[in-house]
Amino acid sequence: MIVQSWLQRQFLRGSSLCLVAGIGLAMASASVGMAQQGGSKRAPSQRVSLTTDDGVLLSATYFPATPESKKGEEPDPDAGKSVAPVILVHDWGGKASELYPLARFLQQTHRIAVIVPELRGHGDSDRQLVRGVETKLDHERMKPPQIAQSILDIQACKRFLLEENNDKKVNIEMLSVIGVGFGAGLAVNWAAYDWSAPMLRTRKQGHDVKALILLSPKTTHRGVSTRTATRHPALRSTIAVQILVGTDAPSYKDASKLYRTLHRAKEDRTPPRVVLIKFDTKLEGVRLLSSPLGRQVANHMTRFLTAHIFKRAPQLPWQERHVKKRNE
Repeated sequence: MIVQSWLQRQFLRGSSLCLVAGIGLAMASASVGMAQQGGSKRAPSQRVSLTTDDGVLLSATYFPATPESKKGEEPDPDAGKSVAPVILVHDWGGKASELYPLARFLQQTHRIAVIVPELRGHGDSDRQLVRGVETKLDHERMKPPQIAQSILDIQACKRFLLEENNDKKVNIEMLSVIGVGFGAGLAVNWAAYDWSAPMLRTRKQGHDVKALILLSPKTTHRGVSTRTATRHPALRSTIAVQILVGTDAPSYKDASKLYRTLHRAKEDRTPPRVVLIKFDTKLEGVRLLSSPLGRQVANHMTRFLTAHIFKRAPQLPWQERHVKKRNE
C-alpha cells in the first residue's frame, strides 16, 4: 500500500519521536469552569462510525458547531462556512472521553466543530477488516508499524469533515488539530502527511491543517518518530504551532526541543507562528487540563485559534471539495 510505505519511510526512521506524556483522569475541575463559561445547556454531540484506509472500524464522537440565530429569524444556511473544524486526539493508552470537556468548551464558542476519535486499539476502535477477515486490535500489543498507521485515524476524521464541509457545516480550510501526549506527535506526523499531498490542477487535496496545538508532547514512543515530519517545509514555515507544557513535567525537555526545532528566530510575524506556553507544574496531558490550571490551558488554546484561524478567515474562503473514497 502506498500510504503504508510512506508511513514507514517517514515515521519509523530513528528512535526519536514527539509523543506521549502520561495521561490522567477526565478534566473534572476544568470542565466545571468550562461549563460555567459556556452556559448550563449541554451542546449536542453524536457518535459516528468511520473506516480508515487500512480497514480499521473507527469510533468517534462529533461535537457540531451550534451557531445561534436571532429570535424570529431563519438560520443562515451559509453560517457553517465560518465554522472552524478541530480534530482532537487523545494520548496512547488514554480515552477519547477524557477530552470531551475540552471538546464541549471549544464547541460552545459556536464557531468550532470538534471530532474526537478513539484511536485504533482503544475503546470501540478495536476491529480491523482486511479482505473480509476481521482482526481484533489491542493498543498494548501493537508494534511500531501498527502504531504509525494511527495517522490514518486522523485522515478518516478529515474525510468526515470534508463531507461536513460540502454540506456547508464547516470550513475545512480552517482545520486545526489538537493532540495530547502521543496525540501531539501523531498530529505533527499527520500535518506533514496532509501537506505532502501533490497539488492538482483540477482540484485541491491536502494542505488543509493550518494550526497545531500540542499538549505535553514527547519525542519518543515505542520506536515511532516525528523527526522527519518536523523537517517538512510546512511545519518550518507555514503551519501555526502552539506547545503547552509544565516546566517540571517529564515532557518539558522534549517540548522545548520541539519548539527549538520549529521556531524560526528570524520570522517577523505578529502573532508569532510558533509559541511555547509554560506552566509551573509537573502535571502533564489531561491531568494538566483537570488541574486548577485547566482553564488557563483551554483559554490559551482558544486565543491561539482566534489569532491564527478566525482572524485569517478572509484568506481561508470556503470551497466545495472532492471527497476521496477509501483507498482512492
